[in-house]
Amino acid sequence: MKPVCCRPRRTERAWAFALLLALLALSCLVLTSCKKQADESPDTAVVDRTEGGYAPGQIRPEPAQSVPGKAVQRAIGHKCQENLRQVRMLIMSAKMDSEDGTHPASLTALPEAARISSCPLGHEAYTYDPATGEVHCPHPGHEKY
Repeated sequence: MKPVCCRPRRTERAWAFALLLALLALSCLVLTSCKKQADESPDTAVVDRTEGGYAPGQIRPEPAQSVPGKAVQRAIGHKCQENLRQVRMLIMSAKMDSEDGTHPASLTALPEAARISSCPLGHEAYTYDPATGEVHCPHPGHEKY
């Protein structure tokens, strides 16, 4: 008596592969038709999943109550300090590059400062005094930065 092999026959494997390809093609067709319907229907209502103007998981500017929340806000505070340090360096560099040695008229005069000119926690724009060249964060708790 010959030993029976546990592997399926080639024809059985071929049919399983063909069935798998057919299911894949069918699912692609269904997905493309759903996408077309979603693109064509202008009546789709936008669902607002925010709570008081904030999306779930978004960091709120209010003081945190939990230990992890306080740690996250402290880390963002360090990011704010680093942004202010970079903006101050850009202002000093612009002052040195200017012919008359004056500070830039505004932070918008520094194109490099466009992405770092606001607080990462409260998203308030940094306050800038062109007469003195000082930059500060107006977010509560960041005034001393």
